[in-house]
Amino acid sequence: MRYVSPEKAVVTALGQSLYGEGRFQTFYASGTFTAPKAAVYRVRAVGGAGGGIGGSPYGGGGGGGFSMGEFALAAGAAVTVTVGAGGAVNTAGGTTSFGAHCSATGGAAGGGTRAGGTGTGGYFQASGGAGGSGLEISSGSEIGRAHV
Repeated sequence: MRYVSPEKAVVTALGQSLYGEGRFQTFYASGTFTAPKAAVYRVRAVGGAGGGIGGSPYGGGGGGGFSMGEFALAAGAAVTVTVGAGGAVNTAGGTTSFGAHCSATGGAAGGGTRAGGTGTGGYFQASGGAGGSGLEISSGSEIGRAHV
């Protein structure tokens, strides 16, 4: 298992056997995956996380969605890979996709619904977790208040 910083969405294409060849290509930016040989490729797509809200009522953005599947590709087949970036402050995360095979939407921005993204395509999909609420504490005569 490799650590991937939370601000980067990822698409990973693995060889025919997860435990066999062990070769993989991870995309941290959009590009093209070219199949080195005719095989079934296992692909994982993760959408970008939503950015937190920059002011009251505070709160984190939703997590990106996830999708995984296995797809038969001919030798030399080129598949467009789009990597959705993590959202900036008050901005939703981007959608990540492996051609038309599978995709994962980014999480919503903090402060609104804060919903997680969703995965589509492939044999397994998962939604990202919702962003959390923030806490605002004021000094002086005001009482601290939680925004839920």
